[in-house]
Amino acid sequence: MIYFTTKAYNAEHTLRRAVESILCQTNGDFCYHLCDNGSTDGTGEIIREYAKLDKRIVPFFNKRNMEWTPESRAAVPEMMFHLGPEDWFSVLDADDDFTPDFLEEMQRFVGEYDLDFAACRSNHIQEPAGVSHNEVTLTEDIIVEGDDFGIQFPNYFRYMGAKWAKLQKGTLFQRFSQAELDRCLATWNLSHRHDTATELYYLRFSHRAGVRAKMLHNYHLYSVSHSTQNLASKERDNEKMPEIYREFLRSKVGYVSEKNENYIQELLERSQRRTKQLIIQNGEE
Repeated sequence: MIYFTTKAYNAEHTLRRAVESILCQTNGDFCYHLCDNGSTDGTGEIIREYAKLDKRIVPFFNKRNMEWTPESRAAVPEMMFHLGPEDWFSVLDADDDFTPDFLEEMQRFVGEYDLDFAACRSNHIQEPAGVSHNEVTLTEDIIVEGDDFGIQFPNYFRYMGAKWAKLQKGTLFQRFSQAELDRCLATWNLSHRHDTATELYYLRFSHRAGVRAKMLHNYHLYSVSHSTQNLASKERDNEKMPEIYREFLRSKVGYVSEKNENYIQELLERSQRRTKQLIIQNGEE
């Protein structure tokens, strides 16, 4: 079974677009866990409406943002640990959407290359203008296994750091424990870069991973978002990430090459520049 999940908090203006993009998939064999994460707007009513219309939707409701009930914890943030070995898992944010052929294309991709971790390209759309701006062009699929996780790190890394735009197999999450992951997250103590660190942790246990060159996911960027707020904590996260990258490479291939060390420094400098720009734009300096 394919399991989609969306956590929605005060997303009444974007949630319909996200939900419709899943319900309109060309492959319609899936289960969709849709969670109202303590919203104070009309998000909950939208979820109830869709749940009545489509039996593939399993609704969950939290009273407060991120304060999980036992049922919703097992089904939404930790559902990957309850998957069977042949199940698949995919996340969609409440303000993004998939192309109609996302699932069909990704299932074909993972089947062709026997992948347990697959990502696709995202179309970055600046809102409210709706203008696409994509800095990277990928003309061929990327497949990595064994030493390729080190050799191709600069090529695949940029596509692996978000929870969305992925299809991940149940066997991947059976290779480690939730308690082990929780210990790592507590040690890292991240705010803005939590997703990147988590996905790299998952990737440690992947036998073969890939990036589909086709754009199958639309990532909508807004001027007011978590990534543009609390910039002091974002600066702290920037400083922590290089060691997390090194830790991933050491665990996966046993070493950090000079090429990858240089790339890690480039990533740090790029993150620092972007955060500095946001600080100036927000008038925090």
